[in-house]
Amino acid sequence: MKPFRALSLAGILGLSMLLGTARCRAAAAAFDPGGVSFDFQAISDARFALSSAAAGENLVANGGFEQALEGDAAHGRWWSAPMHLHLGDQGLKARLEEGLKALPPEERIAYGVVDTPEGKAAFIRKPLAIEAVCGEAMPSVSGRWVQVVKLPEDGAGRYRLRFRYRGDAFGKHGANYYVILEFRDAGGKTPMQGRATGPMLVQRYPGPKRSQWSDFTFDFEAPADSSWLQLALRFDGAGEVLFDDVALWKLQADQPVSVVMLPMGLMDNAFCLSSGDPAVMTFAWQRNVPKGRLALKDPVLCVELPEAVTVHAVWDHLTLLGVEAVTVDGAPRRRHRISLARVRQRLETMDGYDGYLRQALLVSTAAAAGAALPDGAYWVEDDGQPVSERQTVALRVIPGIAVATKPEIFMNGFYTGGVYLNFPEREAKELLGRFIGRTGTRWVVGKPDPELLAIYRENGVRMVTPELYYIANGYRLGDPKDKPEYARFMALGSGGHADLSRGTCPVAIYRQSEFFTQSVVPMLRENLQGFDGLWANWEPYMFNGQGCFCERCRDEFTAHAKLPADAVRAGWPAEMLVGKTYHDAWVRFRSWQHGEMVKAIHQAVDAATTGKAGFIPGVAWPTVTDSTAGLSYAQEHDIRDYAADLTYVDPWGPYPCWDALEPYSYSKGANLRSYIAARQVRDFTDRTFPAPRRPRLLAFPHGLQSAAWVTQPEAAAMDILSFFLARFEAATLYAFPKGYDNRFWAWQAQANATIARWEDIVFRGQPFEGLTVVPESPYPDPVGSDRTYFPDLPPNALLQAVGYRHDGGILAAVGNFWEKGEVFFRLTVAGLDERQAYAVLDPEGRRLFAAAAGDAHTGADLARGVLLHAGALRWAFFTVEPYRADGDYGDRVGPDAVRAAMAERLPVIAAAAERERALDAKSAAENRRSELRTMTQGGLSCQPGEAAGEQTLTFAAGDNRLVLSLDGMAVKQWQVDGVDVILGSDKLGLGVPALWEPSVLFTAPYQVVGQEPTASGIRVVAERAVSRKLSPALEHLRVRQTLEVDQACRRVEVTTELVNESSAETGPRDLTIGFRYHLLPRCLADGGAITMRHGPNAVAFQRQFARMLFAAPSEAAAKVRALFGVAAEPVAIDAPEAVLSLPASPIRVTMALAPAERFAGFACWDGANQPTSSFEPFFAPVTIRPGETAQFSMTLTAAP
Repeated sequence: MKPFRALSLAGILGLSMLLGTARCRAAAAAFDPGGVSFDFQAISDARFALSSAAAGENLVANGGFEQALEGDAAHGRWWSAPMHLHLGDQGLKARLEEGLKALPPEERIAYGVVDTPEGKAAFIRKPLAIEAVCGEAMPSVSGRWVQVVKLPEDGAGRYRLRFRYRGDAFGKHGANYYVILEFRDAGGKTPMQGRATGPMLVQRYPGPKRSQWSDFTFDFEAPADSSWLQLALRFDGAGEVLFDDVALWKLQADQPVSVVMLPMGLMDNAFCLSSGDPAVMTFAWQRNVPKGRLALKDPVLCVELPEAVTVHAVWDHLTLLGVEAVTVDGAPRRRHRISLARVRQRLETMDGYDGYLRQALLVSTAAAAGAALPDGAYWVEDDGQPVSERQTVALRVIPGIAVATKPEIFMNGFYTGGVYLNFPEREAKELLGRFIGRTGTRWVVGKPDPELLAIYRENGVRMVTPELYYIANGYRLGDPKDKPEYARFMALGSGGHADLSRGTCPVAIYRQSEFFTQSVVPMLRENLQGFDGLWANWEPYMFNGQGCFCERCRDEFTAHAKLPADAVRAGWPAEMLVGKTYHDAWVRFRSWQHGEMVKAIHQAVDAATTGKAGFIPGVAWPTVTDSTAGLSYAQEHDIRDYAADLTYVDPWGPYPCWDALEPYSYSKGANLRSYIAARQVRDFTDRTFPAPRRPRLLAFPHGLQSAAWVTQPEAAAMDILSFFLARFEAATLYAFPKGYDNRFWAWQAQANATIARWEDIVFRGQPFEGLTVVPESPYPDPVGSDRTYFPDLPPNALLQAVGYRHDGGILAAVGNFWEKGEVFFRLTVAGLDERQAYAVLDPEGRRLFAAAAGDAHTGADLARGVLLHAGALRWAFFTVEPYRADGDYGDRVGPDAVRAAMAERLPVIAAAAERERALDAKSAAENRRSELRTMTQGGLSCQPGEAAGEQTLTFAAGDNRLVLSLDGMAVKQWQVDGVDVILGSDKLGLGVPALWEPSVLFTAPYQVVGQEPTASGIRVVAERAVSRKLSPALEHLRVRQTLEVDQACRRVEVTTELVNESSAETGPRDLTIGFRYHLLPRCLADGGAITMRHGPNAVAFQRQFARMLFAAPSEAAAKVRALFGVAAEPVAIDAPEAVLSLPASPIRVTMALAPAERFAGFACWDGANQPTSSFEPFFAPVTIRPGETAQFSMTLTAAP
């Protein structure tokens, strides 16, 4: 682990912390290269890469053909089978065999082993001379490599076969490729004389590539009583195929339960304790069998720890059943048995790791830093038997953690994100509370019990703000169980979000109804006594466009908008909807109404608490900026309608992180986004809310979310300091510690020590704009601006500087947001007295950066710049102050020393910068602009263009017009006879390829690879390779989209090919995909209809402002229903077609889907905030093997 900047930790922290390696005072003058604790890429590659070593014992002998081929059909040897003609016509077979006998040896089938650049490989070669004899029968002429394999003693079960192959079928009659598997029991004199235990398995593999190895993987089930397997790799046809790396292994039967120390078991699988301090270990479990098939009686978590580690307490939902002394690998350990009975039901019902109800242990060690501890281990038992695999974890010790000085102005802390810190014993609470205080923590978002709350107070925690389930998301206010009818939120139609049914009418809140005063307010008093305020997740987006449409809200709107009551009643609620008469006025009213409600909650919270924090809504950070997209996103709950009346607001995010349950994808400058967001939010807040009615800003930098959205400890510290330097008033990591080990606590403490040192200057000084930083060592290019929220901002440099002037000195904080490399840079300071002498200092490291001619720099020198350094992913703090000859500035560092350090580090820095350039080039290639052409065919024209930064193609024929955006290959507009057939949106449109399993929607730009006239019209072919950044689960999938428009622009055919391009080089894997197309039909917006079929019967659909499903019963339909949140039962249909009827128009659009056998139904996503309902055809899942392709199509024809 790299230390944070060149801090003199002995001076700033209570004692020197070991952060990976010990440091002493003499090292303070060194240039810390920075960096991060965890190599996420290496961790990800090790966990997700498919390799033979990780696969288990290879049951195939000589799978790489590196040894001599000896023996015959005896097991454990490769042998080549004679060429065979698989023909039912025995007469033809006999005649062809006679013809083949006449061929000279060099023109017959050949087997052998050859050297390739990758090693040896076995080949089957059949010359064209054989095809000349066999003709059209050649695809039935086989050659094969065979091996008889001994299966394990318990031979029945699941197996995986994998091999690599390449070659060329150069015959004109085609070829076939098979894997043949035959199973036998142990009863024969020879293996293959045993009884067949099941039918022969025949599996095709795709045709080979001439110059590239392909990888084939096949899972199969060996029948009961199987002892032997005969494996044949067969090639039928003319040509040559090479085989290599043949592997077969038995797949281990999954235990019904998995358990992991979360998150550290998914990171470096080590847990670091700090000497003398508590630490919180958390474990999470998941079910590995379908719901309803797990029947646990009395599950127990077993945790083995060395004697040097003490378990002080377990989470209060758990019971420590006992501790047993055991010896493992010669080392004494204690085995702790912890009952999971109280949380058993949750495991049986939820999917994936339970990231919320983590099993927590409060532990500590008195061992000295660096002490070697034996590994720990953990597993789950039920009824005395293991039901999970036994996992081990390395245990390490770092020095104890404490800060000497805590922040007094900026309040840093954490959001707990669960109840795992609830330990029942007072001793455990005191141990935890004292430690949290020693780290400099000032704010905790959580709900400790009164005893722990008092302990927090005693140890310097100033703000404690809980979160309540029934105060959230704008309208989830109060327990819905006893809510009177007048206080219920009245939505239009039905949505898929549960909060809609739990919502409260805003009038009932801000008009102080009995429900509010007699139910909500008492709930606040009961739950908030002794606390400082209430934090709430405030994402009311599920209520957008949904009302409330009760009569009280109608009357309030009428008065607010100053409209005639009769007119509003006559148009209620239809004229409030998107595109209707009163929509804009209704949206403004809704935001005002929401603001009044927030103010009422704030007043009630203030009265129920100490009043120091009040009500703190956690809102998305773009909604607290000038971003058009961000403000539009929150137009029904605009922060400008309430924030001036609050003490704090929390613009949460951004959240740079890695979901450690998926492969990692590096993103250059990920944490720079936090700093840019902080500046945008701060600027907006200062301009929008003049003092004294300006809310304070509480940041929510990323800690650990969901089950395993992890970050680096250095990245968390970097974000905290970014918000601090942007003059936010507070920050709480979201969430923390949540199972992170004490390496993360050390960095949290270090951030607090840094804040304590500089907060006077930051908050009492004046911003100084005269700083410029320019890299002198190789450095990556800037990061592109946020295209969604700030498309007009220029790219952002990874090297940033912020300055504050106070008491005659200048603080220059320089942030290096490049995770992969340190930087030597030139800092220039403008606006100083050219003749005055200045000292350039690193006060934390006690270093003076001297000028070439002496210790001091003149103002003129600083205008030209001074060479300084910042480690990778670090904020470096320097001061520029008038030079004093008697000043005690510490170690002198001259410019020659800095240049010498730069020269020494240059090779490593340059190599890292070159890797960044290569990644940038790859990204640029993936997102390159297409070369589009103007063309015509008959009466159809095709014209390139651009709209909102997206490349477009406009097709036109008379009054018919179609606009295609290359972003997502979305048809944004299609007009027939001047009438809109479909509606587009910012990112979506007709034909956008989307998946429902996994749930992914690709809206990135596609690259056009073909644009040509056809006999019927014009065809456009575009592709998008799915990178790990787009979707880790679908990496190496290529989406190829073809759009063909006929000459009249009345027929549109969309064809999608999904190509699995994974291979031996990338790690082969099957991709199971549930496909769907996006579509927003205009007809549903205007009272039109869509007609489907169920057998001979028509099924008509008109808009109902509800999510709907039209499908025959199937597993796919059940999954899509859950994904879309469809409450109603599916409406039965069975035909892959539909007819769209446009109101007040004779136009009928017929939709046809293919392949018909995979069509599963139509899903509709709707809500009052949408201009129309979606109507999305979806298909049953398909498994695409490496090298294979799945194809889907949708054709729409407008008539007459």
